[in-house]
Amino acid sequence: MKKSFFQYISAIVQTIGERAWEEMAEKLKRELLAKLKAGPERVKGVNPNIQKITFRTKTAKIENHLITIAEAKHLSATLQGGNVDQCVTTLVLKKTLTDGSDSKRELAVGITKSTGLHTVQVDHIEIPVRSMLFVGKEARGEFRGGDTKLTSLDWTKIGFDTSDADDLLCFIIAEILKDKRCQLLDLKLHPKQLGIDASYALGEALRINRTLKYIRLGANLPHELIRNNEIDEIDWVSKDVNSCDLIVLVEILKDNKSVRALKLSENSIDAKGVMALSDFLKTSKSIVAVDLSLNPNLGDDSMQPIKDMLLVNKSLQVLLLKGTGVSDNGAMHLAAALPKSGLKKLSLEYNKIGGLGCSKLVDAVDKSPQVQELHLENNQIPPAVKSQCGSDPNRVFL
Repeated sequence: MKKSFFQYISAIVQTIGERAWEEMAEKLKRELLAKLKAGPERVKGVNPNIQKITFRTKTAKIENHLITIAEAKHLSATLQGGNVDQCVTTLVLKKTLTDGSDSKRELAVGITKSTGLHTVQVDHIEIPVRSMLFVGKEARGEFRGGDTKLTSLDWTKIGFDTSDADDLLCFIIAEILKDKRCQLLDLKLHPKQLGIDASYALGEALRINRTLKYIRLGANLPHELIRNNEIDEIDWVSKDVNSCDLIVLVEILKDNKSVRALKLSENSIDAKGVMALSDFLKTSKSIVAVDLSLNPNLGDDSMQPIKDMLLVNKSLQVLLLKGTGVSDNGAMHLAAALPKSGLKKLSLEYNKIGGLGCSKLVDAVDKSPQVQELHLENNQIPPAVKSQCGSDPNRVFL
């Protein structure tokens, strides 16, 4: 016959004696009271006020604080703890920053996978998580409470600029978009709300998401057409898009085989956007024409990643870089890659290219039988260089 718990205790007391038992019980009692008074053990890298937030905290508030990666992990675990009857339902972040993108992503994952979180407030912006990740039937009638789906989100006028709060909002949206419970059909974001890492996160999420029907950043993003291979060109000419918009676009294009041309001229794209585009083009077999003309912030820094791309890409045939702030250094990068590229046309009019850059490019054309047109009109090339470079007038236009 099995012994009961009390029979075991009685046997122990008989073995060690009642006095020894009482001393042990008193010692254990003191230790437990000390631990209770001291609170939970300190976790390295976690502020005591953050550590106090548990799944029993219905409304968790953090204000004027820099959230570390350790704290983000603590908060993420807390949000996913408890049960539907006892868990964090509201998270309020006021004037709160994070120590990097990893912390934002960790916190965003916790919010999306939370046990019963209804809303998140980042400064004055409310994210109705429960309505975006709605499961079940919507409530009907006048007193519906929060039991409704949210299918449209417009953050074009929320009042933020490029800030940590913006990036955190975008990381949260990115994680929500990746979740199968996501109900969003319509998403509008202002390009100024996107940082570089947040742009990559959003682009990755849009590759996964299957609910969105309409997306607008700096310009309309033909998300479904790209995903379904039903579009052959992206026309973002003079749409006030920036590098963050471009990063999102190229992330989505990674699964596309139909787009042949990217029209990106007259915008605010800089070297960060070109770096993302060039990395994508290294493996793209479908894009044959790219127009980055009149993006004055490209400059020579953008030509290094373009050079690296041209050395391996054999599909790109037309590259237009008119009025992009390219000088001799940038021209030399392009010249070094030209003979190994598949380019047939390279346009560099209205830049800052001088005699050295011109000579290097002309020499490169001589070694590149596939190049049919090199345009260098309206640069800073001395007349003597023009007359002595010995270029083919049918292929090089000075």
